[in-house]
Parts: sequence; structure tokens; C-alpha cells
Amino acid sequence: MGAEHSINATNVVPGGDPSGGSATVAFSESGLLGCGDCHSVHGNNTVVRFAGERARNSSNDTFRNYELRSTRLLKTRPGAATTSVAEYGSDWCLSCHRGRASGSGVVHNHPVESSLTTVAPYVYDRVPRMYSNSSTTQVLGTMGRLSPDPATGLTRVRHNRAFVMPWPRTSLQAGHYPICMQCHEDTRFVGEVGAVASSTVSAANGTAVADNPRFQNFPHETLGYRMLVESTTTAFTDDLCQNCHSVAQLP
Repeated sequence: MGAEHSINATNVVPGGDPSGGSATVAFSESGLLGCGDCHSVHGNNTVVRFAGERARNSSNDTFRNYELRSTRLLKTRPGAATTSVAEYGSDWCLSCHRGRASGSGVVHNHPVESSLTTVAPYVYDRVPRMYSNSSTTQVLGTMGRLSPDPATGLTRVRHNRAFVMPWPRTSLQAGHYPICMQCHEDTRFVGEVGAVASSTVSAANGTAVADNPRFQNFPHETLGYRMLVESTTTAFTDDLCQNCHSVAQLP
């Protein structure tokens, strides 16, 4: 794998210090990060259900194309968080990666949407995405599986449409930044505005190398460098930036 959230292996959180550096955290598994630091096994105090990418309801993935709205058993207080987060979005990530927040008075990273930057932040299940793969207009919707898809009326549609932003920005982007998951998610080929690549999953999770994305279980099976959506396994590349920034806009 290019990157992963290892368990029973680390107690260091990149960007975990409010100043931007790493932080050492006392996690649940003898001080190390364990499954229970992010997931509530019995579903107590979990985030609101959302439509993820992966819907593996059987051992052979027979029902992989059905939408599955779930909490993923994600805690409202992951890691060493002291406050609750109701929905899966940037604020959930920032519970541990506190130094990556925008709006905190310390600017040292790409701007990110959170409750510090707006009173009604976008989240994984409510974010501007392209109306269709060939569209240049946006609608509010989920980053996960669509049901129904307003562009076609069809249900159970996989898509990569939330990983690109048009330039100039639409009214839905005014006053908002990208959420963490628009740059850090399961590795895939995104395409570009007006030509978004289709998301295709043809076999059980990870079996088909050509699937886009191949894995749908972020952050556990992402292939990209630093868990980036588009990059090589060893380095950052411009292709990710150009999902949202046109070449004409850049210096």
C-alpha cells in the first residue's frame, strides 16, 4: 500500500499538534492506535449515517452495486478528541489532525472546510459535486454512491464527481473550502471538469486491478502517497491540483 492507518503500530499523529507539527497521543492499545480509537464496536455515539463508496454485503460482493448508508461505526469522538462531531467530514478528521485546521489563526496548509471556517460546513454526504460526468455545473450531494442520480434518474450510481471543482467557482463554492476527503480518499483516476472519469467497480474489493477506485475502504486500503486521491506511491503530483485549479489560473 502507498499509505495506511496502521493499528497497534504508532502513537504519532501527523499534524496532530495545533501548531502544525506531529503530536504523540496516548491511544487505546497500550498507547498505540487501535481500531477502537475510531470505531465504536456496538454503535454507541456514532456519526450520522452516510453513503460511502463500498457496499460489500456478502463474501463475494454480490450486492456491491447497492447503496449502503451506514455510520461505518465511526465514533463522534475519535482518538483523543474532547468534543463530539456529528457528521463525517473535515471536523471529524481534525479531531486528531488538529494542526491541519484552517480558521484557527495559524495558516500553514491548504485551506480546508470546517466549523472553524463556516457555520454550516460541507461534509462527506453534503458537498458540491458535478451534476454529471460531462457537466460544468454543480449540485449538493454525497461523495459516495448516488441514489438516485439527478442527472439520469438511475439509482446506485458510483461517481468521482465531487473530486473536481470548476473555474470560475460556482455559487455553491462561495465562502467554502474543500473538505479533507476531496484530496485524501481511496486512490483513483478522477479526470477533470467536463470529463470526470467514471467510477467502476466490477469485482470484490481490490480484486480487479483496473477498477476505479480499486479499493473502497479509505483509509485502510488507499494506495496513494500520503493518502492522496491522485498521486504516485512515492510522490505528490500536479494532477491532483489540476482537479480544482485550471492551468490558466495557476502562476
